[in-house]
Amino acid sequence: MRLFTISFIAIACLFSGLNTISAQEVSNDFSKTYKAYNNAYSRGNYPRAAELAQKSLEMAKKELGPEHEKVAIMEINLAHVLIIVRKIDEAEKILASARKKILKKHGADHNSMLTIHEDQAKIYASKKELDKSRKELDKAIAIITKKSGADDPEIANYLIQQGSIDVALNKPELAQ
Repeated sequence: MRLFTISFIAIACLFSGLNTISAQEVSNDFSKTYKAYNNAYSRGNYPRAAELAQKSLEMAKKELGPEHEKVAIMEINLAHVLIIVRKIDEAEKILASARKKILKKHGADHNSMLTIHEDQAKIYASKKELDKSRKELDKAIAIITKKSGADDPEIANYLIQQGSIDVALNKPELAQ
């Protein structure tokens, strides 16, 4: 079972979130570090991407303040890559911090919550807490359904992940 597939949608949410930081908000060093993170991630060098994501997060906290919404996006990025390199406990703590910031600033239906729910589902799945994992995916599907309707093709990614969980839970009738 491969629950650690990276969806195009999640990556687009992560990368598009930082494109709105103006040059005046962050230093040239931050921009270079974040660009290096993107390059390492794109090349599949996830251990290096994790290092650079951590450095970018620290720089963003200093330059923008720890509660800035872009810091939450940086936390999501770091948590995402930490999941890939199997640093699950660390990823979970960072993702919880991002969740708190996004909920406070934007509420439960914000697009960043899709990535948070998907990554939390992966964390739960890695811990063999499959029922919790499925519930996180249900939350993501609810956000999409509320915004775009039940026929939105974006839901397919989450349904496929849920199907994998249902098979692992020996509930093939749900997987169909």
